[in-house]
Amino acid sequence: MHTYRRLIALAFSQRGLLLALISLFLTSVCVGQDTRSRRQRRSRRNANIVKVILPAPRTSSSLSLEELLASQGPLQMPASTPLDVGEIGQLAWAAQGVHVELQRVNGGNDPSVGMQLLFVTAEGIFRYAPRDHSLEQLTPVDFRDPLVLASQGRPGQSVGCGILITRSTAIRGARENNRAKRLLNMRVGQLGQIIKLQAAALGLVTLDVADFDSHGFRIKARLPKETEPLHVLLVGYRPDQAAGERVPSSEILLTSADETVTMRGKAVLLIASSGFRDEELFDTGRVLNAAGIDTVVAAARVGVARGMLGGWVQATVAFSKLDVEAYDAIVLIGGSGVGELSRNDRVASIVKDALSKEKIVAAIDVATGILARVDAVRGVRVTGYPSEQKRLTEAGAIYTGLSVESDGAIVTARGPAASLRFGQAVADAVLSR
Repeated sequence: MHTYRRLIALAFSQRGLLLALISLFLTSVCVGQDTRSRRQRRSRRNANIVKVILPAPRTSSSLSLEELLASQGPLQMPASTPLDVGEIGQLAWAAQGVHVELQRVNGGNDPSVGMQLLFVTAEGIFRYAPRDHSLEQLTPVDFRDPLVLASQGRPGQSVGCGILITRSTAIRGARENNRAKRLLNMRVGQLGQIIKLQAAALGLVTLDVADFDSHGFRIKARLPKETEPLHVLLVGYRPDQAAGERVPSSEILLTSADETVTMRGKAVLLIASSGFRDEELFDTGRVLNAAGIDTVVAAARVGVARGMLGGWVQATVAFSKLDVEAYDAIVLIGGSGVGELSRNDRVASIVKDALSKEKIVAAIDVATGILARVDAVRGVRVTGYPSEQKRLTEAGAIYTGLSVESDGAIVTARGPAASLRFGQAVADAVLSR
């Protein structure tokens, strides 16, 4: 009888162990699936981030410090004329971009660690990423009017741009002692003054906001809950500057430093007015800039151009106004807008003119077909997107299908994945001359 009872107890204990193991297995599977699901959601969110690579900042001004200080007249609400990408990029660089290396060296001793600049623009709210001098879009909605209202402005009133100096509440902790607070306040005031001086150099006016409804605006704009606005500035053109009279002051007041010292070449990136391939433009341009090569973006029309993946860029030169002689390289960017480039006779003329002047001519992805159209690849080793192979070979090219090809003055690349190598190949070609 005792033996029978022991057998029953053993069976139940083994059954319990088995059930526990099964429960543990199912729990681990569910947790794994939940973890993968979170990773996939994060991946999708990251894939949908709209990123704007800003133009290279200028490093000198024709105005002295005294002139900049004197130009800061009485406080007034800026006009609602939107700022362009170059102006926003210059303001961002002055406030944070120029201090990236300082933050890297000082680490936790720098009170600006964890601080972020948010730009409230006509295109939405963007976070500045100083590491690669870019903007990341938080929302595509224009919140300039609500920003002014939260700044105790009048309903319906707007500005060219709003700048929020923020930090994450998650970094408080041990740092939040009296000394840290004083350092933080000093740094915020310093950044605010730097922004105002840079704005003055751009011909802009700036209004500090003393009473800002940070909670209300954060809820309205759906900013991350941990975002803490420390200081708000409203920036724009003077109210007496009509939109039709607007002249980008960066063209007047800001000049590059001595090009013989700081710049080692110039390249122009040709795109369609819309539909360019984002990484082919942004990655290529970033590599060229890192190599000390100045870049500009040219399109059929001056203004904002949107990429296939949602990024956007300010085209500052129209094809009709482009002077090939002023540049060392002409770079054709691919994407769904290439058809517009291919049909544009002015683009064909630019490429032919560049070749005749022995300039570097480069093309990536489907844009390589433009080189075939202008008969620039006969006997030349090239690559390009597979759809362009027949067109290129019929034009006399030696199609290799490699990631990147350089043959004389012609540089070509297969597609978006080769953007960084393409940029480096163009840089090498320019710098070797």
